[in-house]
Amino acid sequence: MSRRNALDRAERRAESLLGRVIDWFQASLVRTLIVAVLLLILTGGLTLLVQQYLERKALLKHWAEADGYLRQSSFAPASESYADLRDTLLKKTTADDPAHQLAEVMQRLTETSKNLDRSLDRPEPATLGLLMKLEELRRELQPASATADANADSSGGGSDSAKMEETGRVPRLSDDGQLIELSFPRDERWDEVMRWLATRGQRLASGLEQQQPPLSDTLKLLDEVIGLLERSQVAVDELRLIADRVHRRQDCHEAQLQFETAAREAEQTLTETAQQTARGLWRDMQQKFGSLADAALWTTHEERLRERLLAAVKSSSTAAVPPQPGRLTTDDGPAMLPLDAFGEFIPVVSNGSRTASSQRVFVRHEDRTYALDAGTGEVRAICRTGFDARWLPQQISSSSDPRIVLAWENDGGECVSVTGMDFAPVWTWHLVPGAALAGPPVVVRDRVFVWLQSGELWQLSLATGRPSGYLKLPGGAGGPLVLRDDQQGAALIDRQLGI
Repeated sequence: MSRRNALDRAERRAESLLGRVIDWFQASLVRTLIVAVLLLILTGGLTLLVQQYLERKALLKHWAEADGYLRQSSFAPASESYADLRDTLLKKTTADDPAHQLAEVMQRLTETSKNLDRSLDRPEPATLGLLMKLEELRRELQPASATADANADSSGGGSDSAKMEETGRVPRLSDDGQLIELSFPRDERWDEVMRWLATRGQRLASGLEQQQPPLSDTLKLLDEVIGLLERSQVAVDELRLIADRVHRRQDCHEAQLQFETAAREAEQTLTETAQQTARGLWRDMQQKFGSLADAALWTTHEERLRERLLAAVKSSSTAAVPPQPGRLTTDDGPAMLPLDAFGEFIPVVSNGSRTASSQRVFVRHEDRTYALDAGTGEVRAICRTGFDARWLPQQISSSSDPRIVLAWENDGGECVSVTGMDFAPVWTWHLVPGAALAGPPVVVRDRVFVWLQSGELWQLSLATGRPSGYLKLPGGAGGPLVLRDDQQGAALIDRQLGI
């Protein structure tokens, strides 16, 4: 009985021990499972954190790369980098996320700057449109970047591990991957673009200064560039000075074109009004632009006008059909008057000499003309020239056969006579009725020139009085015919030109 009891006790102890072992294994398995689960959770969490950190770091590096291109004004790679950032952020966030909006605006800003950079080398009408688009993007950049900065302020910061020591303060990401802060503020981003635009503006202005004449479209583009820079508070004093100089040259060029148009009209029409207009424009241009006005323009105009007038005169003299010439006579002239009846002048001798001279001094009194001895003042001859005779006679210097040329009136008509020293006629040329002298006859060598109010110039033989030449000028006489100082020619003016 005792043995059986011992076996029972041993069996109970074995069962108890087995139960304890089983309980222990059961408890250990649960603990192991718990530990394994905890390890899995911990490993997954760490992996996720590492992955998020690496993604954030890669995104930060991408932003730093894109911003680096922007600082270098390398707009083509910058545009591509910002486009990649935009697409990456869109996968992780929504379209209205501040970071995505900023990347979108920066992509368009750099793309527009790239196109503008190319267009400024050869300005075209589309270039102004790119400038306007650039300013529109400035307004878009401000709210997009401002929202990102506002989120950065409200977040209170992030992990220091998201900062890159070599670039200092850089973009930080929150745990959900959204961009909440940028160390490259919106104003600095825009300033980078404006610094580049100021440099391009300098190149544009330098090119304009070398252009002859400056292109108006390019000058207008430069004004738009300066305006955009000024609105962005960029110093443009030097650019403005260059633009002012180019504007002045452009204004002078336009004034020159206007003068050239007026000059061509004056050369073609030969009218006094057109010539006055051209002269007025030239004076205005000289007063306004000084040395910028090309003096060669006026010199060239004068030469062309002179050639045109000479051609017109030659054409007129060749093509004009002379009217009926005046009547030529050899037996009549101004009536000679007796000295004893009309020589009431008392000779006055200043030096006590009474040596007779072949030279004559002519005076008029009432309807008479007196020829006085130049040496003694004695009256040598008297003739009746008429009350309305306007000019004194002139002596033709010749030691062998001195003569006198005079204009006088006969029965209401005007005449030109060549006489001897006593007024005895050699020949007389009677003007046609209605014709009137514009000045005294002028003798050049062996020719007598008679200038009429109608603009007709007659050339008569000094010896015979026969007409040997005829010229009709476009306008009527504007003054008398004047003998040149060298007595080898004469000058005259009509109402349009001078010869």
